[in-house]
Amino acid sequence: MKARFLLLLPTLLALGLLPPTAASAADASIDSTVPVAVESWQPNRIDVFARGTDGTLKHKVFNGRWSSWASLGGAITSGPAVVSRAAGHLDVFARGVSGDVQHRAYVNGTWSTWESLGGFIVGEPAAASWSSDRLDLVVRGGDNGVYQKSWNSGSWTGWWPLGGITNASPTAVSWGPNRLDIFVRGLNNSLWHLYWAGGWSAWGDLGGYITSSPAAISGSPGFITVYVRDVSQLVERVYGFGQWGGWTGLGGGLITAHAAAAWDAGHNDVFAFTTGGNLMQRTWNGYFGWTGWTTVPDSHPVRPVTPYTPTVAVQAAPAAGALVGGLAYAYVDNIGRIVSGYQADPANIGSVQWTVISGNEGFTGPPALIEQSDGRLQVSGLHLSGDVWARAQTAKAASTWTDWINQGGTMASAVTVATQTDGSVVVLALDSAGGLWYISQPSVSGPYRAWTSLGVTGVSALPTAVAGRDGLHLFVIDGAGTMKTAKLSPSGTVSAWTSLGGTGLTGTPAAVVYPGYRMRVFARAANGTVMTKEQDGALAWPQSWSPVGPAGIAVGSPAAVLSPLSGRTEVVVRGAGGAVFSTGETTQGSGLWRDWVPVLQGVDSAATDPTILSYNDGSALRWAFLFRTSDQQSRMYTVDTGFSGFSAMRAASAEHGPAFTAASLPAPPR
Repeated sequence: MKARFLLLLPTLLALGLLPPTAASAADASIDSTVPVAVESWQPNRIDVFARGTDGTLKHKVFNGRWSSWASLGGAITSGPAVVSRAAGHLDVFARGVSGDVQHRAYVNGTWSTWESLGGFIVGEPAAASWSSDRLDLVVRGGDNGVYQKSWNSGSWTGWWPLGGITNASPTAVSWGPNRLDIFVRGLNNSLWHLYWAGGWSAWGDLGGYITSSPAAISGSPGFITVYVRDVSQLVERVYGFGQWGGWTGLGGGLITAHAAAAWDAGHNDVFAFTTGGNLMQRTWNGYFGWTGWTTVPDSHPVRPVTPYTPTVAVQAAPAAGALVGGLAYAYVDNIGRIVSGYQADPANIGSVQWTVISGNEGFTGPPALIEQSDGRLQVSGLHLSGDVWARAQTAKAASTWTDWINQGGTMASAVTVATQTDGSVVVLALDSAGGLWYISQPSVSGPYRAWTSLGVTGVSALPTAVAGRDGLHLFVIDGAGTMKTAKLSPSGTVSAWTSLGGTGLTGTPAAVVYPGYRMRVFARAANGTVMTKEQDGALAWPQSWSPVGPAGIAVGSPAAVLSPLSGRTEVVVRGAGGAVFSTGETTQGSGLWRDWVPVLQGVDSAATDPTILSYNDGSALRWAFLFRTSDQQSRMYTVDTGFSGFSAMRAASAEHGPAFTAASLPAPPR
């Protein structure tokens, strides 16, 4: 394990967070007869690796919430070993089918291919790191001797015999540069120790009577904690201040060797399997000491594919030397594929190129699409496992994508994505209790931070997030039909949730931002009325909601935009029978609304709620709404002139709504 800062004296302890755990049935896809491997490369993050019963490497993450198990492929015949040499980096090792050591590396969301490091080993390998360019691999050879090889700045040494005889797999740990400690179970069933500190020590017998391979972690220079199983329970022995302490019993009644990790000062997590195949966890946390043993959740209910979810669209920033950027689209079709489209020429809808970017993975609900600060598009979606997955283009406007990154979460809703005021990407989703959580990506291509609760539960649908002056403003509707709002700052501070009132509101809100960062929100009431309210100049919200037209108009969630053509607020919503209705302000900032009018042409019928896109096609600023039909055809209605009449009746009105030009995007993949 990589060294972590674990201060063992009470006066030096820092408080950490406890990963929540819950009882669950054992996952039959996980081989519970061999130990897991665990590592932490940032606070509130634990990566757990196991051997699957199919011989593949399995992976799950605690990242504020537990993920489901995911397969990383390979063909392994032992439990794995894992080490982190830097934040966002993991190196995983296991015994291959020929007895060699197999290796796969993770760097900021991307997994390498499997490679063989040779050798012939028995049991599980062990790994440690004392710097970002150093790895040490320690194994039990076919002769039961202990062997070691090192990786230094990109190249591996050969195998080196370390002497000693063991009847179990070794463990290795480093508490600082140029220091490596190795522990094994000796033939006399006691704990043996060897270390490197510029030269190798002799093997030393640390006593005890142990019945498993050891696990070791180091939290600060000069400190080591070793975990083993004796005849009845987990026991630990601590080294610090130049001497070894005694053995301490921790209970458990577990069958496999233990794995351990520490994510920050004062936080240890220990894992092992029970006879029933459940993965158990016990946590040591600062002044609170040890928790009891709890069950790590295994599998989660597979989410069904939601049919006919909206298409999302964004305009990319222009490439160097270009006037405008292309348009990007994404949706999840009715069999769970994420379909991505790119329109290099925003004035030529026929130039859209569609690609299925989900492979054989399945997703549900609308995806979230955003442009990162480096110009690459990123797609996030709710995997059928309940975890949130994300991937980005390999380069701006590229047709290729990075590997999927499982962000964990075990969420119950699709995701919402927004750009924070500091340029970072924020992803939001709801758990099964309607609790709103978020993760953020503070740096492009860097890892996401852990899932963090936003302190509200009972939310009934996806939130809306819009950028204000100094943070993201979040709008949600709770189970009582009331809208609530809070602000999430770039530093992660969440304001108190404020009620905006309302009765029987439902669906996802819509919001527009006016100059001065005043905001207006819209929501559908239970009777199909679109309701709205707007902040005043002091950014205070009024008490009452105002209807936008009569009841019965809306059956879906409204979408709204501040028109780049007219400066007036425009709203569209799906109505009964697949109709789409449009309204907007009669004059800029008036809050007075034109009559709702149906805008679909010919036999068009919307099978999804409309979404709105504001863009520049190289000749003018425009806005458009998109929807999909029952045969998965994407339709786009674009406003290409400021004002015109719909009919003689409309022409007699004092104000006219926008005229739309309808077009079909090229046929998607079948």
